[in-house]
Amino acid sequence: MLKRIIATLLTIAMVIQGSALAFSEEMPVAAALPDAAEATQTVVIISADAENQTSTLEASEKSTDENIVTAQQQIKGESTVKTTVKKNVSQLTKKRLQEQKELKYKKGLAAYIRKVNKRVSKKQALSLAGTFIKVGKKHNLDPKVLMALAVRESRFNTKCYHSGYKGLMQTSDALATHYGYKPNDLYKASVSIDVAARYLKYLKKRFGTYTKALCGYAYGSGAVATGRYNIEVGRKVMRRRDEITQFLKKNKYI
Repeated sequence: MLKRIIATLLTIAMVIQGSALAFSEEMPVAAALPDAAEATQTVVIISADAENQTSTLEASEKSTDENIVTAQQQIKGESTVKTTVKKNVSQLTKKRLQEQKELKYKKGLAAYIRKVNKRVSKKQALSLAGTFIKVGKKHNLDPKVLMALAVRESRFNTKCYHSGYKGLMQTSDALATHYGYKPNDLYKASVSIDVAARYLKYLKKRFGTYTKALCGYAYGSGAVATGRYNIEVGRKVMRRRDEITQFLKKNKYI
């Protein structure tokens, strides 16, 4: 728009100059020239003002664009913060729900331990349940299988001793030494469960199934390797594992 104004003013100036030349034929040249120069000076001033206004307008538009960009960046930044906060809250919620689920599962296993052996206190049962879960996860074994094996071996009696076999899981001194423990450490529940889990893991890898591995635990790996064992021993422990699962479901622990 301003460019059009400038063009119009320049046209007017040219017209004025043409008129001045035409008029000079009737009037003295000295009288006409001052008017033409004054008109030209006026046009130049107007043109300069228009250019200044154009520069001011362009600067204003540039400033407005920059403000818009800044505002957009602020909005984008606030949106990113909100998204991050929402994501963090979601992750914390999931983590809390998972922790609650794990605690409920642990309490369920503890309740089953006390169902089998009333002499085990609630505190001890909860500690045992936590150890079965932790060791099972460490060695990629079902903690319920380890618990079922503990029922068969000692009914959760950590002080159990029979024919040279010690502790909760009834393992030998030689096996304890093999896995880096002292024989009397087998009376500690955490040690007994860890030794048993390591041995069962080895047997499961060798024979392929929990049932055969449990038979190897009862009869020895050599007996299973040569077929001199009763498969029912392993099946009985696995039925106990299923019984634990049903107990957890029935009482809404899982």
